[in-house]
Amino acid sequence: MRRSRSLRAAGIPVGLGTSGGGSNDAGHLLADARLAMQVSALVGGPLPARDVLAMATVGSADGLGRTDLGRLTEGSRADICVWDVSGVADAGVADPVDGLLWANPGRRPRHVIVGGRVVVRDYALVTADEHEVVAAVRARTGR
Repeated sequence: MRRSRSLRAAGIPVGLGTSGGGSNDAGHLLADARLAMQVSALVGGPLPARDVLAMATVGSADGLGRTDLGRLTEGSRADICVWDVSGVADAGVADPVDGLLWANPGRRPRHVIVGGRVVVRDYALVTADEHEVVAAVRARTGR
């Protein structure tokens, strides 16, 4: 993590990704961002949540050469996740970005927009029937 600071200071993109089972079994990027923050304190000083979130979004997109991803700007893909940080899990958390990563990184997003299209609204998948999706996955995995 110490190297990530010097790389970012030199203008080199530093990204953060997840490989699922190899890192956290759920392929949940917020949980991996939390892990990066936890590990950073062991190897050169803690990384702030906002820096880690920037690595997971803009840094990862820039590392792939995809300036249309990882940011909310005109011409970007408009992939957005919105998390509710007003509940009891976040009570007493001074910074909502810190809370998103530290207090409850496994939470489900309230809204998800992919390529400008709403996919999840108020925690519910709106592009397919969730029960059908679960049944199809279970059928393919033999469960």
